[in-house]
Amino acid sequence: MQDKGDLLEKYINAFKEDDAVLDDLKRKFYYNSHMFDANPYELARREGNREVVLYILDKIQKGYERRATRSADNRRKRV
Repeated sequence: MQDKGDLLEKYINAFKEDDAVLDDLKRKFYYNSHMFDANPYELARREGNREVVLYILDKIQKGYERRATRSADNRRKRV
């Protein structure tokens, strides 16, 4: 099993070059729009798709937080 920090770095690296892919996922999977549909199966599908985008964004954020923490720790060690 790989280190959690390594996996977070991979999420950052996968989406850092260009926001176009992440922006496309947000657009297609209802990140900034309503998900309501009268059909409960369609609503569940949309909700599941949106959850994937939220998961990716959460992993990217945690990766940046981990970088910041590591950087601060390194600065403290040098002082």
